[in-house]
Amino acid sequence: MRNRKFANMQIQAVRKTHILDCYQEMLEDGVGDGSITLMHKVLSAMFNHALSEDYIRRNYAHGCTKELGIYNNKRDALTQAQQAEFLKFIRESKEYSPYYWMFEFFFGTGARCGETIGLTWKNVDFKNKFVKIDHQLLYELDEEGKRRFQICPPKTIKGIRKIPLTEKAVHALRKQKEYMLKHGVIDNHTVDGHSGFVFLTKKFQLWSVVQLDIILHKIVYDYNSIEVAAGILEDREPELLPNITAHILRHTACTRMAESGMDQRTLQEIMGHSNLAITMKVYNHVDDKRMRDEIEKFDEKRSRDSRAS
Repeated sequence: MRNRKFANMQIQAVRKTHILDCYQEMLEDGVGDGSITLMHKVLSAMFNHALSEDYIRRNYAHGCTKELGIYNNKRDALTQAQQAEFLKFIRESKEYSPYYWMFEFFFGTGARCGETIGLTWKNVDFKNKFVKIDHQLLYELDEEGKRRFQICPPKTIKGIRKIPLTEKAVHALRKQKEYMLKHGVIDNHTVDGHSGFVFLTKKFQLWSVVQLDIILHKIVYDYNSIEVAAGILEDREPELLPNITAHILRHTACTRMAESGMDQRTLQEIMGHSNLAITMKVYNHVDDKRMRDEIEKFDEKRSRDSRAS
């Protein structure tokens, strides 16, 4: 925040327009809704304290996120076109290509971030095309107050599950194994008795959820920068990627499965949702393409029924 224009203003001089401009600038820079919401909570608390001490007359931060439509729980899935562009950009990028198979796995399974970065080769069943999810990897404070990697149980009891693998997910895991064997890192870090982690950073270190979200932010920023330049050269509107987080990858995978017609209970089990209502939120998410696809299915069925009669 220290590089933002209004961050160095005298607090008495700050007005609502300064805060709105700052948040708008952050949005344009690709900062996620969740990060802006977190910053907003800090600013609001600071302005409330200043108000109580009579430094200012009003808390001008109040209502700013709502006015700009910024919500912490805004988690739109990527469209099929956005997903394809995202993967293509990573595959062709020298900087990000080492992460390609991990992202293919994300989209193929819908596993949570902690479950994916905590996955070990021991839990991969190539023969029966399953991965067993029984833990997640988190970077948290331990009992002594020191931050370290820890193996924790899944988010919910339903999180302990077996996820069937698509052919693409199986291929991604095989290619990832080839990559790690090539670099001699198939046997790697040990955390709380778990070792041989499937996905590591480019420097073959363990991932944290925060690190993954930072990489996603960089990918989107780099993609959009190139796309903006291309739009200017080609005299067209750029087709930008939205803010992407690890949870949006999971939400996107869930949406693709729902679009395929997978029944709700099966999808609930694969995703490890604690109740069907969470899964139904995905089923109730409908964009233009999904509506068009469903109408075309309806037309095809009606046409077949008409010919049969």
